[in-house]
Amino acid sequence: MEGGVDFGPLLARPAFRSDLLYFIRLAGNYAASIFADVRNRAPTKHRRAFDDWLASHQCNDAMLKTELTDHRKWFDAHKRDFTNILEDMPHYMRDRLTRALQYDHALTLDHRGLSKCLDDLREYRHWLEHAEERIDKGEKRPQNVTDDRLLHILGLMLLPFMGNHLLGRIRHHAGRSGLRAHDVQNIAAPAKAILDSALTDRREASKFINGLKRRVDNDTIRRRITTRYGNAPSDQAVHRIAREDAKKRRDLEDRKSALLDLHRRYFAEGHWPRYNYENFLIRFGFIGRARIAAMENLLRNRSDEPLDFILHIEPLFMLSMDIALIIHCWLAALEERGVPIRNMKQIGPRVPAIRNAISHGGWVWDVIPKGENAPLPFGEVLTALLTALDHSAVNDKARWKNDLLTAIEGALRPMQWSRVHDRSPPPADDPNRMPPGFTVKRWDAATRTRFADRTRWHIEKRQPLRRIAAAWMRELAKVRSETI
Repeated sequence: MEGGVDFGPLLARPAFRSDLLYFIRLAGNYAASIFADVRNRAPTKHRRAFDDWLASHQCNDAMLKTELTDHRKWFDAHKRDFTNILEDMPHYMRDRLTRALQYDHALTLDHRGLSKCLDDLREYRHWLEHAEERIDKGEKRPQNVTDDRLLHILGLMLLPFMGNHLLGRIRHHAGRSGLRAHDVQNIAAPAKAILDSALTDRREASKFINGLKRRVDNDTIRRRITTRYGNAPSDQAVHRIAREDAKKRRDLEDRKSALLDLHRRYFAEGHWPRYNYENFLIRFGFIGRARIAAMENLLRNRSDEPLDFILHIEPLFMLSMDIALIIHCWLAALEERGVPIRNMKQIGPRVPAIRNAISHGGWVWDVIPKGENAPLPFGEVLTALLTALDHSAVNDKARWKNDLLTAIEGALRPMQWSRVHDRSPPPADDPNRMPPGFTVKRWDAATRTRFADRTRWHIEKRQPLRRIAAAWMRELAKVRSETI
């Protein structure tokens, strides 16, 4: 859908470019998690055959090939060689990927459509990462990847609430850039139309897939073909189509059964807060099995309490992505000023390792530099990043240090807030329909009085997540006191 969006005046704002990079990265992470899940769930013979094919496939990006052949949990899906792999990989993997995109994720894409989306996101991302230099040179943005196209891809590949968040950031930056209310609306209205159109596409795809689950008899198949092509099909053709239809329905039912078991694992009867099956499915698929497993391990190291998808896992994912973006933008700004953040010989192994982990979709809390055997503690990650300033010619190094630590501190603070939920039972006709909870930032006298009745209110302090955030905050405070 062409809505005539033009981000032109907004792209002069570094903060707006950072916001777009954040959403582009999330879309790339989603594509990587889809690919990894398809590969891991393939039959053994297909996994082994694909491993053999991948080992012999020409790949110019040595790091990407290592990540894929070693079955790394995540990688940078925006790389050109990855889209080449999607285009060239054997038919059995292409078919499985297309079915996963359409059946599991309700995306109106096949494997070629996914690779085209990633190609376009990569081109737009590359321009954003070097925007100041290119703007100074008077270079124009890529003409083949319009702002309309970017929004449509993000609308398809992000969770619905993230599309609303993206629209909010567009409105925010349009207002802060000095545009008149009319001009802000001229950007926001078509942007919303494109995002809504992408969401409608996913809903229609979901309806189509649900329609495949209904049994279609041979007479109906015969009538459909006759109506469409004008000629009645042979009995042999009808039987073949019926067999293919039955196979699709069995595949769909098997997939749904496995995913329903996952939903019950996180949301037992009566559990609150909760997502219904569809809302859980798109979030689970978006984050990915490997990332969820890694976060569960990290959370369990801090607490033996049961883990909640909404209160612990999803917020930790968003926190990790937020911190990664903060560090990415900070390092990118230093690199523009000549800091050799990728050169281990000049700057040591830690900063390049942190930069590579973030750029390839890894966790900031799971960085293992070359020559070391364990992930760096959070405080050592921050200390290593600040040493990059020793290789910089910037005069206001104290400000640079403060900007990094203050931004990360701002991302950590909400993780220590409590959540309060109403214990009243949900309506009998809809166990998923409940009032939204309350966020408590500070337990003052008025707040304690308001939620004093524990028979009505359930206070969730999110201890596993809270302990991680508190530990990182203490390490940050220590680094701040030692360096600023």
